[in-house]
Amino acid sequence: MIEDARARQRRHRRIGWALAAAALAAGVLIAGLVGGWGGAGHPANGQPSNPPPSPPATGSTVVLKQPVSLAVGLNGELYVADPGREQILRRLPNGRFVVVAGTGIPGYSGDGGRATRAELDGPGSLAVAPNGAVYFAQTGRMKTSSGLMSSVVREVEPNGTISTVIGRNPNCAVVPANAQSVPAESAEFSGASLTIESSGRLDLSTTVCANVLRLGSFLRLTATGKLVQTPADSIPNVSGYCGPEIAGPGFMAFGCGSGAGRGPRLMVVRSNGSTVNYPDIGSQPDDMAASNGTVVAIHNGAVVRIGVSGLETIATQQQLTKLVSSAALRMGDNGIAIDHHRHVYVNEDYLVRHRGCTDVIVEIDPSGHMRTLWHSAPSRSCY
Repeated sequence: MIEDARARQRRHRRIGWALAAAALAAGVLIAGLVGGWGGAGHPANGQPSNPPPSPPATGSTVVLKQPVSLAVGLNGELYVADPGREQILRRLPNGRFVVVAGTGIPGYSGDGGRATRAELDGPGSLAVAPNGAVYFAQTGRMKTSSGLMSSVVREVEPNGTISTVIGRNPNCAVVPANAQSVPAESAEFSGASLTIESSGRLDLSTTVCANVLRLGSFLRLTATGKLVQTPADSIPNVSGYCGPEIAGPGFMAFGCGSGAGRGPRLMVVRSNGSTVNYPDIGSQPDDMAASNGTVVAIHNGAVVRIGVSGLETIATQQQLTKLVSSAALRMGDNGIAIDHHRHVYVNEDYLVRHRGCTDVIVEIDPSGHMRTLWHSAPSRSCY
């Protein structure tokens, strides 16, 4: 539900912004606790001393159509989920994109075979594990008991084989009341936001089998194929409206929507137990990412670095807007990622004067220099 809610928020926000600009267009808990929990600690802690080789470019090269979520591998490979193509893509050093998963035909098939021969349906949130495995959430092919389309989480192994690791046979009826875990295969959920914690385990934020269990929103996939609560659920004032925890040195950060009398916000829980809320106008932070203990987020239209002492601006909203020639308005943010060299990648939508909308993927290096890695041709349809 987290991912679906974000998609609705972005869609509504963009519609409002597009209407408002029509005239213009026409003219983290915590160093000690994190380590003690064995949970989402510093990504550097789980980074192999010898990163795995980049996966071979076995799929065909294609042009992006509707990129959304971004993720970065340990060798700096940029991955993109593109629901417009129904594929997962990887950027090559020459700037072209190669297919990692998906035939381009919407569906749900291919488990056990080559990922490039599998059908995907609405790929969304992405995460890359230290061993090079790529995880992504996608819509399934059946409705949940609540009437929403079920979701699954699929894994593309380093050898290119695809499988469903969560939600393959959704059936909450097999889960006993008051259970402390859910078989990942039986999990029933709609939308999820994914992250990788320090040991390489997959974490996700979603609501699973809500009518059966009292699990929190932060779940971890265990080696035995079960979903269990992460310790982040015990942090006070973190509600089910918050996205997965992202850890930095001495803190955990959460992107939170409205709930329990609180508005959308970026929330940081520090090592001394204090909680700081950074209110956001219009929506919660669109996305967050972490690498080597560095946490970045899109907040109030700017790209910021989150630290124990506060927020540090990496790129202002004005700088991001000026990056695109003739941009009248930034329509919104689709994703953010960071590599272990502190290069930040952001996917932005813009309204361009007289020409419609364009989609841009930007790289920001540690010195603050920005460059465009890809941009779409202006289109009259804005998604």
